[in-house]
Amino acid sequence: MKALPAPKVSKNQRTAKLSQWDHLLSAACDGRATDQEMERLADLIRENPGLRDDYLFYVDTHACLDVDCADPSLTLGAAPARRRPAFPAWVLGLAAAFVLAATAGLVAWAISSWGRSHDRYLAVVTNADGALWEGGDASVMIGSAIGPGLVELCEGRVELELDNGVRLAVEGPARFELESLFHGVLHQGSLAARVPPQGVGFKIDTPSLSVVDLGTEFALRVSESGVSDVHVFEGAVEASMRNRPEGGDRKLLGSSVTRRAKPTGSRLETVDFDPAQFATPPQVLAGVERVSGGVRVLANAPETVRPGTYQHNYMLLFQEQTGVELENPLPVSFSGPGCHSIRDMSRSQAAAPAPSLPPGARVDSYFVHYDVRRSDKDSRVRGTVRFERPILAVVSGNQLMTRTNDLLGAWCTSYASPAKESKPSGTDLVTLSGDRRTLTLDWDFSGTADQVRVLVESAE
Repeated sequence: MKALPAPKVSKNQRTAKLSQWDHLLSAACDGRATDQEMERLADLIRENPGLRDDYLFYVDTHACLDVDCADPSLTLGAAPARRRPAFPAWVLGLAAAFVLAATAGLVAWAISSWGRSHDRYLAVVTNADGALWEGGDASVMIGSAIGPGLVELCEGRVELELDNGVRLAVEGPARFELESLFHGVLHQGSLAARVPPQGVGFKIDTPSLSVVDLGTEFALRVSESGVSDVHVFEGAVEASMRNRPEGGDRKLLGSSVTRRAKPTGSRLETVDFDPAQFATPPQVLAGVERVSGGVRVLANAPETVRPGTYQHNYMLLFQEQTGVELENPLPVSFSGPGCHSIRDMSRSQAAAPAPSLPPGARVDSYFVHYDVRRSDKDSRVRGTVRFERPILAVVSGNQLMTRTNDLLGAWCTSYASPAKESKPSGTDLVTLSGDRRTLTLDWDFSGTADQVRVLVESAE
């Protein structure tokens, strides 16, 4: 039987759905939502993965930003009017339940359903060291997106970050299957995982072993014969035999514990820990305390950030230079807290001198890159980055970005040519918190890449 074409959704229908979302979110935040409205809110989150990110973005923004818009000392760029509702305590509690991956009720149901439905991309390659895909002609590229399916690594090491914050390191030769945000299968090779609170419950199966994370760092190794070893670096996991009824010898393993499961065995065996046999946990980016929303952190700088390179909808954040001492005044786009519009900055810079950082300032530079598939125009992404030290300034726009590439850019990265404007217009918003440590990015896509350079006070 020939499948009928999917019905087209009109612009008016999309607008009505967004209006309903705004109404339900507003009612929930004001504490006046009925039980039926709360159920409908859960339905929308379950059916539309992007709305979950939208919800988390607004809650996270108000939870961690310390911007007092009533303070006349803050200069806010002219930005489009965007509603930022005040969140009562119970809503922040609900957001915390999202972040902590609660196991019951409305929130858990919404998260689990979202994880199953998000089937286009599940992870981003955040680091690669001598990595080659099995049968591939090119090395693994940092910043590439990974969807569900089998990953065959011929040699080297690859680090991935899943959409739920789980970070994995796979060392070749290895065969690893990523089935969903909360389930993977290691057929052969070595793997290490670092799992944040929102990723608790992440499960990895091997031919002889099942491991469920309970908030930890752990590693797995599977030999060609199917013998599986698990070691817990920190935290705890639940391990069970796959060839036994209902898991058979199910054990709770704590820190520094190593166990072995054989395909023909009946219980988990105690073995000595050999560091050389296990992959080390994934790296974290120095100077970054946390990220949320659509931001993905790369452990090393990518080969290129030229427009059109990455075919996915993530903002990529990586560190460029550390401890750079400015010898001359450095023009920047803005340096003060508040909400700034990239569009308005590009226009105002032509009419007024840009602010600058003084000589002698020492900075670490970070780069944020956002580019999507050509078919996904008008796509919007939101995310926050919390740095360990104060943000001194943000650089944006074609001229300033090009002028600072040689001084602050990563040596191994190829940047856009001067003819490639990052974005001369649009509705991109960049918000710097009152304590100058949190940067919130609210960007759309209108045909070309969005890029900014963030200058952070250096620890060197």
